[in-house]
Amino acid sequence: MHLRVLIIGSSNHEQTKPFSVILNELGHQVVAQVNDAGQALLKSSELSPDMVLMDLDSKGLAGLDAVRRMNQAGRLPIVITTREPNQKLAAKAADAGVYAYLVKPLDAAVLGPALELAYLTYQKETTLERQLVDLKKELIDRKYISRAVGNFMDNQGLSEKEAMEMLETQAQLSRMSPAELAAKIIDRQNQGESGV
Repeated sequence: MHLRVLIIGSSNHEQTKPFSVILNELGHQVVAQVNDAGQALLKSSELSPDMVLMDLDSKGLAGLDAVRRMNQAGRLPIVITTREPNQKLAAKAADAGVYAYLVKPLDAAVLGPALELAYLTYQKETTLERQLVDLKKELIDRKYISRAVGNFMDNQGLSEKEAMEMLETQAQLSRMSPAELAAKIIDRQNQGESGV
């Protein structure tokens, strides 16, 4: 797996090797290394990294605020590192949307699997979110189609099959999907009922 990583903060004084060196050894590309939240927001937007690795020691709670703002701008898998284990900080990090909380010093044997797991978890969540959006749209579409078919059945005395065929034929002639046409029919009906 090859990841494009944005590094926030400096790990040089706690690490035997800087994170940039470890990431390169792991086959990942460091797209930028920045030292403050403003630069981090700008670079994450500008460079679209696959992942963010943040040294929280130099950022503290301001670093978690940066994590929140980056996730509001467009969610990313973010891994934070710190010198000291702290359960309260770890809980705040999870609330901010952090995917992994690692205690330094780190080496490739620890950082590599943590980054890959964080990225794969992010990918899985992203896929599930897209599927949820698609399912919600499909449910809305089915609701519109069902109501439009019901209208055709009631108003024109058609069977359900005939009403569905009529909707599909009209949709083709209108160069719309059946769901789009059904939504227009129902919206027009609702406007008529409300006196618009």
